[in-house]
Amino acid sequence: MEAYTPRKLRESLYSVFVSSWSEVKIYFRYRASMIIGLITTPMWVLFFVLNFNLFLPPAYRGLVQRSLMWSFIFLEMFSEAIWNLGMSLRRMKEMGIIEHVIATGSLFSTLLGRLSRIITDTIIYGIYMILFFYLALGVDISIRSPVLFLISAAMALASCFGFSSIFSSLSYGRRNVAALINILQFPVMIASGIILPAWVLPPQLRIIALISPLTYPFDLMRNAATGEQTLLDIRLELFLSLISAIFMMLISKKFIERVERKEMTGEVPGTL
Repeated sequence: MEAYTPRKLRESLYSVFVSSWSEVKIYFRYRASMIIGLITTPMWVLFFVLNFNLFLPPAYRGLVQRSLMWSFIFLEMFSEAIWNLGMSLRRMKEMGIIEHVIATGSLFSTLLGRLSRIITDTIIYGIYMILFFYLALGVDISIRSPVLFLISAAMALASCFGFSSIFSSLSYGRRNVAALINILQFPVMIASGIILPAWVLPPQLRIIALISPLTYPFDLMRNAATGEQTLLDIRLELFLSLISAIFMMLISKKFIERVERKEMTGEVPGTL
């Protein structure tokens, strides 16, 4: 098939590389936003941590603060994915460049390149958050299983990419995409064990967590970092995380290709 020829593969990889490099350059172009984020982050982190400390026995504060540290990092990863990827097709459409992107490559490759920005942001924010928790609160920042952590982080990124790309392909024709993200973001993070460990969720939410494709890679990341118990057996979660990541990537590709077909056939209005 033509889609799998070496030439097509080279073109796709080149599109991913160009998009990746472009996204990193754009990310560092807005240094003021980065500085503001680094200044304000400790304030709202302290707000949450101090509120937790009011109701926690001293013996449990260290464990809870360590789990919270990783929750904030997971939150940043998912938030950057849903806002960057979730708004991407809408922004392309508003700027009038979506047709040019399709003509010069593929939307999927272009969106795949945006992972570079998500990875860059998560690393910078993660290191900053870890240093803050360590220096300000004395939290244990060691990672119990670095190999499992990196593997589960890669699967979490793939699942976030798939989820956000599907959302983007379904919503890019609407004017209120930002409002939809605001409505969707926190319920998804709570029900998928991103903000709180999945195993501490109420039984009703735990049922949703069991069917969410985002639950298992983030649950594994938390376990690999802190040693906290997982929702299911670790080996089963590793298998489910891999299946979820592959499934979300394949499904998102189908949804993005559907957008390409709609744009090429003129099924969507030129001005939204």
